Amino acid sequence: MAIYRLEGVHKKTQRKRTRTYRTTTVDDAVKKASEESLIVDTSTIEQIFPVRHFFSKIVGVTYRNEDGSSRQTALKACRNGDQLGLLRDKGNKYSDTLSASSL
Repeated sequence: MAIYRLEGVHKKTQRKRTRTYRTTTVDDAVKKASEESLIVDTSTIEQIFPVRHFFSKIVGVTYRNEDGSSRQTALKACRNGDQLGLLRDKGNKYSDTLSASSL
């Protein structure tokens, strides 16, 4: 599955709309948009990223964030199937690894 961002105009209100759909193909995303009365501008369709699944360990979760919030509390709120993005922590002098942040 992939995530597609589509822009278009609502059939009744003529207001510009942007919608995001997780589908197997871009045609399925356009079909879903059409079912929601969106006339899609096909030149604006963007595939955000393919959804991939893998298991990994995240380091540094026992430390607190700079604002004092608990990383453990944030992890407990995560559920199976939640999307996470991996971002390089360039400012971290202790590590040149990837750190996770939710999307």
